[in-house]
Amino acid sequence: MKLGLGTVQFGMEYGNFNVNGQPDLSEIQKILSQAEEAGVAILDTAPAYKDSEENIGLSLPADHSFRIVTKTPVFETKKITNEDILLLKKTFTSSLKKLKQSSIYALLVHRPADLFCENGERILKVLTEFKRNKLVDKIGVSVYNSHEIEKVFAMGFDIDLIQLPLNVLDQRLLTSGTLKDLKKKKIEIHARSIFLQGLLLKSPEELDPFFNPVRPILKKYHQYIESIKLTPLQSAMSFVQHVAEVDHLIIGIENLTQFNQLLTAEMSPFQGMDAFKHFSVDDERYLNPSKWTLKGGK
Repeated sequence: MKLGLGTVQFGMEYGNFNVNGQPDLSEIQKILSQAEEAGVAILDTAPAYKDSEENIGLSLPADHSFRIVTKTPVFETKKITNEDILLLKKTFTSSLKKLKQSSIYALLVHRPADLFCENGERILKVLTEFKRNKLVDKIGVSVYNSHEIEKVFAMGFDIDLIQLPLNVLDQRLLTSGTLKDLKKKKIEIHARSIFLQGLLLKSPEELDPFFNPVRPILKKYHQYIESIKLTPLQSAMSFVQHVAEVDHLIIGIENLTQFNQLLTAEMSPFQGMDAFKHFSVDDERYLNPSKWTLKGGK
């Protein structure tokens, strides 16, 4: 199964289109139980997701089959110091404790810019050490674009896994051939932002005026998927699922009902990728939610 669970909502209210807020511990336990039964393999979390790691640790049975992925702290500094390295090690130890695991599947650099500042290579050296000591099976990085991927490889480290954005609007890494290049290097690929924080699930008429420049494209997209009898959820998931290079889709949910909707959508019929090329956008202002400046209203 390609579906993996993003768990930011397990620890905090997240997303511009979040309507249900953070699930309680009982709901998280139900989600994880049903996800494991359905064959979901990946749980994606991070220390930055507030209580997410702890709530996962409190909810997982000791004999679970999930492959857990977490991330490094976000440093946001111009130079990685000895204190930062100590924080990195301390945070990872804390992650294992909160998750109640002796080791995990993967550890990713959460903010690529931390690698590119002075002494940034020290972060990857520590991750390599964790892997050598069998605390993690794989190491990697969470990125936003091909430029960051190129800079990571230019540092000369062997990484195993990359998490990256991919959706109907944001097809840059697909059309550029970057995904094919990653697969040639035998890199595991986890795609996030499948729904672009819910943007692709909303009616174009309901969107904030900020999205006016891309509203015509979104209208055509919704008209098309309606004509082929796919819901916005089915279409967004099917598009990424049918990208051969993608190993797992990382999708965050707020409750068990949403999880069951994902399972149903995963089994939807799909009629090919070619038509979706017409709905891609290159302007990062609309592809990166951190750059959105929502004005309110319609």
